[in-house]
Amino acid sequence: MADQIRIDSITLEDVQLRDEQGLNCEVLNGQWLHGEEEQEVAGKRHSKIGARLIARLLLYVEDHDLGEVYQDQLHYVLTLSDAEQVETLLIPDVSFVSRDRVVHDDPDKPYFIAPDLAVEITSPSNRNSDIEKKIDQYLTHGTKQVWQVYPSTKEIVVYKLNALPKTYQADNVISGGDLIPGFELVVNKIFGDK
Repeated sequence: MADQIRIDSITLEDVQLRDEQGLNCEVLNGQWLHGEEEQEVAGKRHSKIGARLIARLLLYVEDHDLGEVYQDQLHYVLTLSDAEQVETLLIPDVSFVSRDRVVHDDPDKPYFIAPDLAVEITSPSNRNSDIEKKIDQYLTHGTKQVWQVYPSTKEIVVYKLNALPKTYQADNVISGGDLIPGFELVVNKIFGDK
């Protein structure tokens, strides 16, 4: 199971070391979310969905100069303790940062803000409790929308702060709203359906 593993403290150097070992580990409440032995390789379905989302978002965002779209591997450090210990670090499968929030410092560093849009594609090993905690952390730290993608049911649930989640299926269309003005995503296109 994806139980949290407790250690005394996690630094940015610890995160970098795991990255160099090919272990992309998220941190919740100052604990690694996954252990080294539980690193899951994304399957074809997961990767295809991520690629389709990135393709649609990236083309639209670039054509309208709205900001930056990122694939998985990008770290968002949402909270650091006073002693510079990592408390919350998340790695969405797809993310968007609006133009006025894009950070132009060292391009190899993580973001120290939440993305405006975080997309999480559910894997078979994900636990509902971990999914809920991550959604809560994104919204608490300023993410405007979280799209939780469920490949097995071909659904996308959109979460916004202080709003009930909305489930989109098949021919439903997700609007970018104020976040990505004019953008529309037909749900079944993401899952490879005609």
